This record gives sequence, structure tokens and C-alpha cells, in this order.
Amino acid sequence: MTNSRLENKLMTFLKFLISFSISLKLSLIPHEVFKDRANYLIGLAYSEKRFVELFDNIGVKILFQEPLFKISNYLLSFSLEHETILSLYAFLNCFCVLSFVLYNRKSFNYSLISILLLMLTPYFFATTLGSLRQGLGFNLILISFMRRDSILSNKFAFTLFLASLFHVIFFVFLFLTLSYRFTFRFVKNQKLLYFLIFVIVICIGLGWKFVTPLLASKQQYDEFEQSNSGLTFIGWFLLFIPFLYNYLYLRKSEVFFHEAVYQFALFMFICFLIFYWFAPGPYRILYSTMPLVIYALFNNRSLYSILSLVFITLYSLILIAVGAGSGSMNISYIEFIRIFFSISTIQVL
Repeated sequence: MTNSRLENKLMTFLKFLISFSISLKLSLIPHEVFKDRANYLIGLAYSEKRFVELFDNIGVKILFQEPLFKISNYLLSFSLEHETILSLYAFLNCFCVLSFVLYNRKSFNYSLISILLLMLTPYFFATTLGSLRQGLGFNLILISFMRRDSILSNKFAFTLFLASLFHVIFFVFLFLTLSYRFTFRFVKNQKLLYFLIFVIVICIGLGWKFVTPLLASKQQYDEFEQSNSGLTFIGWFLLFIPFLYNYLYLRKSEVFFHEAVYQFALFMFICFLIFYWFAPGPYRILYSTMPLVIYALFNNRSLYSILSLVFITLYSLILIAVGAGSGSMNISYIEFIRIFFSISTIQVL
């Protein structure tokens, strides 16, 4: 028993060390590598002005100005350099995502494979290093999942609200989660329930043009996997199908699994597939979806999960091969990886 406990503690420490070292190296990659960093630096230069302007907003409008992000910028600017603040944000984003995935299973081999697949997926770098605001909000959601909160709980709804104060995209998922909670009271059939969610998301997508004027920032990665032909939609729809069936299979099998992660990932999938046709920059949704998808698929094995993992691997390799995997960066994915391995955390420490 003592040896088993010691081994578990060593595995926990090793996973922490991996998360910390990878996150540190990623946070030290030069800011000019990423497209949005210049905008963030401008925001930090005017952090006091934007903090004061927050209070010019009347009523609920202030909630759509990402107040927590602007407040954190303002407070951190008192003691840290602007470049250091962005590196800190990048470190926190990477560390939360990597820790969330690494601690998924006790098996170190599974954890290592999941991390390798996550880093092979370009969307991981977009949500942690590219869209820093979105990443900070997403961290709160991951913490909620690590607490095993249900999406039907008030704690999870409050977490989504806090995340929305970092990035307004999470207001969409807050509304969707509350709609799910309301519908769940009357509809118990899962297929019908998700069909109704699908309809609700269509309504949100159609009303998107009325929502975008409220957005605090409008940075978009126009070059990220550009496609007006619908090929991207088809590709991710093909992943959505086995992922959905894997969720339904696990529910039917009555095995223990982290259902909240599956449910929220399905919400995000549905939003992307519909927003692809209605909303600007729908890839921002995928940025946060992929860590949840990979976590969920490694949590329980089935034919559907294996098919999904194979698809993610192949699709990521295709993105990298055609040069479409560096949308949040000013350089190619291969050059990004070269820079990553050239950074020595030992020298920095």
C-alpha cells in the first residue's frame, strides 16, 4: 500500500513537472510570433484608460465589455511589464489545459499520448497562446470540470458567467446551458433534447448580427483554416458524429464517465457547425473545444472514441501539411515547434 501511494505521488509530481515545464517554454515564445499579441500590448498600454471607460457604460452593457480582463490588465500593470503580463497569461492558459488533460487518467502512458495529440492539434495553441482573453475564461471552466461540477448546477452557470467577463463568447454558452437546464425539466430523451439545442443554436446564429456590435474586441484570425467551400464544416461534422454516438453509447452502457465534459463539448461542436454559416470567426469556438474533446475521448475507450481520435490525428496532420495550422501565428507550425524546442527552461530557471 505504501509503495502504491508513493508511486501515485511520484506520478502526480511528474505530471505537474511536465505541465509546468511545457507551459513555461510556451509562455517564453516571443510575442511577435502571434498575431494578436500586438493588439494585447496596445490594450495594456491604455489599460488605465480602458479601465476608466468601463464605468462609462450604463447598466448591463458593462458586462459585454469583458470587465474582468480589463481590470486584471489594469491591476497587473502596476507591478509587471506589459510583455511579462502576456507571458503570464500564456503560462496560466497552457498550464490549466495541460493539467486538465494530464490528470484525466492515472495511467501515465495515456496521459502522455493525450498531451502529444493535444500539441499536435493547432487549436490548442490558438486557445492558449493566441486568444489569451478566451483562454483565461476557459481556464475557469476547466477548473469547474476538475471540481466535477454538473452543467445543470448553479456553480457551473456562475463559472460560465465569470468566464464571459473575460471573453463575451462564453455568454453564448451560458445562454445555451441555461436553455439546456430549462429544457431538461420537460424533455428526458437525449436525442430530442440535443435536437432542441440544435434549434436554439440556430436561433442564436441568426441573431448573431445583433450581438456582434456589443463585442468588446473584434480580433479575428482570418487566415486560420480559411474555407468558404464548406470543406471544413464537412470535416468537423464527420468528427461530431462519432463523438456524439460515443456519448450516447456511454450513457446507454451506464459506465462511469465525465458527462459534463461531453455535454459541454457537444454544445461547442453544435455552435461551431451552425456558426460556421452565420457568425464571424467561428473557429474561436473550436479553440476551446479540442482540449475537452481529447480529454473526453481518452477517458473511456470504445470504437467511436477510437474513430474520433484517428480522425483528429489525421485532420491535424493535414492542417499542418497544407500550412493551415498556424492561423494564430505569423509563422508556420513547423517553425513554431522549432522555436519551442530551442527554448531551454533550465537556463531560464
